Amino acid sequence: MSLISVIVPIYNVERYVSQAIESLLYQDGCELEIILVDDGSTDKSGEIAQQYADQHDNIVCIHQKNQGLSAARNTGIDHAHGDYIMFLDSDDTFKENSIALLEREMEENRLDLLLFSGKKVFESGKEEVFGPQIMVPVSKGRNIYQKLRDTDNYYTCVVFMMLRRRFLIEKNIQFTEGVLHEDHVFAFRVMMTAEKVLCISDVV
Repeated sequence: MSLISVIVPIYNVERYVSQAIESLLYQDGCELEIILVDDGSTDKSGEIAQQYADQHDNIVCIHQKNQGLSAARNTGIDHAHGDYIMFLDSDDTFKENSIALLEREMEENRLDLLLFSGKKVFESGKEEVFGPQIMVPVSKGRNIYQKLRDTDNYYTCVVFMMLRRRFLIEKNIQFTEGVLHEDHVFAFRVMMTAEKVLCISDVV
């Protein structure tokens, strides 16, 4: 079984962070390394994250001064040991037992990158699918990028990605710090350099 590093950047989300972490603790069929990066929170988010790390051997909590989302994710990448890397925003959750299914796709197809979908949940309770809603067979990243653009299914949200860590290291891909919409540059670099990419429509 491969080790999956899930990086969770945290900043002033005390209302949601427990739900995000709990959604990782109840994933069967996979081995997770959960990396919580407290990016200088001024509320109780950092304390909550540390409590989870103190209680679970597979959770590490890193506290740093506030440097922004890109820096927090880069810190997580630097500390990751997994075969694969995923990102979870601290106000998001993973569907129960969904990560093992993604790992299986990565393993069976020897992917650099797997793309999947999610859904938005509004304060009113309304939900809508958000992310690629088509399946694209395994191909080079640039080919899948073009297919997704042509069908209005291209999304730059890195929370819709599972990546091979060795691929990120070999291509020296990290997040550009100090910019807005940091997902855009990261996702584009990944898509243009990945050799084996699969896009599925599963809502995760």
